[in-house]
Amino acid sequence: MDERGGSATGERGGFGRRIGGFKVFVIVGDNKSHVGHGVKCSKEVVTAICGPIIVAKLWVIPVMRGYKIGKPHTMHCKVTGKCGYVIVRMVLAPCGSGVPICWY
Repeated sequence: MDERGGSATGERGGFGRRIGGFKVFVIVGDNKSHVGHGVKCSKEVVTAICGPIIVAKLWVIPVMRGYKIGKPHTMHCKVTGKCGYVIVRMVLAPCGSGVPICWY
């Protein structure tokens, strides 16, 4: 499962000309308990989209889910991660709230 979280365009000046670029943020994961994220900057759109998918799949980490008895329902605790200018915050959800964080 791949999801593109967001993209941004930017320009910088260099010796009398404008140089443009793209920055893309991607989140990947299986629908069980593994999540990865990647960020890539590039002058070309295709490289900016495909690059962070590869980076995110290389940096997949396990995520603990908060349950002691019964089926897993959500995360263990509040988690915040940062990569560059992107901040990802995952927050607990009560059991039975209908948040689709885990599938079987």
